[in-house]
Amino acid sequence: MSITIALAPQYDVQLKRLGEELSRIMTDAERASDSGATTTEVVERAEQSVRRGAEREQPASVMLETPRQVLELFRPGLHAAIMESRQLLELETDWDCAGSRGYREETWQRAIAFLVRFSAELSDDLDVETSDIEIMPGSNGNIDFELFVGSRRLLFSVHEADAHMVRFFGHDPDRRNVVKGTLDPTGEIDWLVAWSHP
Repeated sequence: MSITIALAPQYDVQLKRLGEELSRIMTDAERASDSGATTTEVVERAEQSVRRGAEREQPASVMLETPRQVLELFRPGLHAAIMESRQLLELETDWDCAGSRGYREETWQRAIAFLVRFSAELSDDLDVETSDIEIMPGSNGNIDFELFVGSRRLLFSVHEADAHMVRFFGHDPDRRNVVKGTLDPTGEIDWLVAWSHP
C-alpha cells in the first residue's frame, strides 16, 4: 500500500524544517528495533513533525509516494544536496550573462521527487545507496542532477516544459557499458535501477 505525501495539505513536506527535525527523526529510526516500533510508526512520527512545521510557515512541497521515500528524504547526504539545490530558484533569467533562463519551483519539485524516488528504489530493491549527489542548473530552465551508484555514474535532466520527460545518461568507469535516452519520471524505472548496480 502506498501513501501520498505533499499535494494533500496534511502531507506537505517542509524542507526548511527538515534540518531541525532530522536529528530527532533519525534517532527515532535507530531506536525503532529496540522499542519495537514498526517502519510505519517511524514514518508517522516523521509526518507529524512535518505537519507541525507546515503550520508555522508556507511549505516547499515534494511529491512522495511511499514510506520508504519519506525515510530516504531524511538521509543526510541526500537531504544536504536537496537543501543546497534550493539556491537554484534564486537564479533569474540571464544569471550566467548568456541569456539562460531562471528556474521554476515546479521544475525543482519534479526533479527532487524523481531523485528521491530513484534513490528509494535503489535502497529497496538492491540495498545500495547513491553517493556524490549534485543538483545543478541545466539549459533552458531544466534542472540536472548527477549521482554515483558504486562506480557507475548517472546524469539526469528534468525538463522544464514537459512534466513527463527526463533525459538520462549513464556509464561505467571505462565507458564500455553506456545507457542513455528519455523516460517518464512517473513511469517504470526498475530496469534503470537494475542497470545502475549490476
